[in-house]
Amino acid sequence: MLELAILVEEKYDEESGRFTKITKPLRMEHSLAAISKWECIWEKAFLSKRDKTPEENLSYIQCMCLNEEDQYLIAYLTLEQLKEIQTYMNRKMTAAWFWEDPNADNNSVTTAEDIYYSMFGNNIPLECENWHLGRLIALIQTFQERNNPKKMTREQIIARNKALNRERRARMKSKG
Repeated sequence: MLELAILVEEKYDEESGRFTKITKPLRMEHSLAAISKWECIWEKAFLSKRDKTPEENLSYIQCMCLNEEDQYLIAYLTLEQLKEIQTYMNRKMTAAWFWEDPNADNNSVTTAEDIYYSMFGNNIPLECENWHLGRLIALIQTFQERNNPKKMTREQIIARNKALNRERRARMKSKG
């Protein structure tokens, strides 16, 4: 969960000669439940490669709010807080890691229903829809890999090792 202190008012206290800041907490979660709400509003997949309009992005932030009565606080968000929300949404929130085939088709569209299907197919309880999305996806991937272990071909192993070496060289600023 992400909690932000939203500045809603600033008052000047004449006695002390200081400004007093009045903030309210805004609690939000980037979760399957939020994505499901957003998809009900916009009737399109949230998890797609297509860019979202500013209105759609703002709508998703509203869907992330844990208390609907706090949605008015979104009007007070600063640019820094919007960046903080984006950073939070991009976090993995898990220690699990998965190798992704760089040659795989990444143009597929995933809807909230696809994720719910995977949850229920793996007997993941409904309350997990409120977890951070990265953590839930990692759990689903773990179930899929454990239930259907895949043998990698020689070519896939070579491609994976090349990608890992390229990544390590870039991280270590090394040539080899």
